[in-house]
Amino acid sequence: MFRFMLSGLVGTILVIGPVAAAPKGPPGATATELIAFARQLSPELAAAALTAEAATARIISAGALPDPTLRVDADNLDSRNVSMNGPTYTFRLMQEFPLWGKRELKSDMANFEATAARFRSQSAQLDLVARVKSVFAARYATFRAQALTQKARDTVLTAAATLRDRYAQGGTTQEDVLRLEIEGEELQIEIERLRGQETKTEAQLDALLNRSPNAPLAIPVALRPLPVETKLNVASAKEAEVSAASAERAAAEQRSSAVRVTLRGEVVGMLAVYRATAKNLDILQQHHLAKSEQVVQLALTALQTGQGDVLRVLDAIRRVRNVQLEILKVQVEQQTSLAEIEKAIGGDL
Repeated sequence: MFRFMLSGLVGTILVIGPVAAAPKGPPGATATELIAFARQLSPELAAAALTAEAATARIISAGALPDPTLRVDADNLDSRNVSMNGPTYTFRLMQEFPLWGKRELKSDMANFEATAARFRSQSAQLDLVARVKSVFAARYATFRAQALTQKARDTVLTAAATLRDRYAQGGTTQEDVLRLEIEGEELQIEIERLRGQETKTEAQLDALLNRSPNAPLAIPVALRPLPVETKLNVASAKEAEVSAASAERAAAEQRSSAVRVTLRGEVVGMLAVYRATAKNLDILQQHHLAKSEQVVQLALTALQTGQGDVLRVLDAIRRVRNVQLEILKVQVEQQTSLAEIEKAIGGDL
């Protein structure tokens, strides 16, 4: 028995068009640049896309009839009669027909599997993009924290130099000089810790981009721009359209309403967190930071004129640095909340 199968050839057409020039230096200056690289280089996304493509291709074969069977029978093979009559061949072509509705059922199942595979591919991409956004924000904050800590250390060392001159003239105590020098050393320790954190975030981004852990990245220059309030107001409505659609395909139809309500509630909660961090950030930047910096200037001026107190200077420097680090912390929280919102609604705001 022989079975004949028809195989097709798939041709690939290469369309050549304008190609964007590759960046001269390493990537990583902006989150947008890293996201583009992640989408191109991620093996996870490539595998999910191929799985979705294969599931879509199975839709056609699922609704098709089984391959026909060709059967050949040879009779009258008695050696005494072959020379006179020759053998007799019987050819039978058989086709199996499934029961009524079975082909439609298989086709429907293949459609649902293809839809689920497409949404799994989309979900993998959204998850990867959200992780890149969050790690990039943490990396940016680490670089900024190192710069701010270095600035605080420079301020401390300048004050220590001033006090050493006064100590040489008998205008202060050695204890005050040592306090400032110890503070400078502690800030140097913090700078070294932040350098280690930079290496960690670099390795995390390289992993997300499917690059070697020591592959160089550019210094981050800015956080992602924040959306205007009008875009935040439509986030819940957009979430209902995008996420609920995927829920209806991936889960049963009767659960779609409950899933829609749950997702909308999650987005509303994330928006509340985002708006709260925005208010905190405004207070820190517009009020606390300016006043803290002014206190540092006043304390340093008093120290230079011989009227200041070392403890007041140290307290002022620590306070302004704490405010600056708190601003960075809130900015990272805000960027992380924004990334989760955009992941939930299926796109950037």
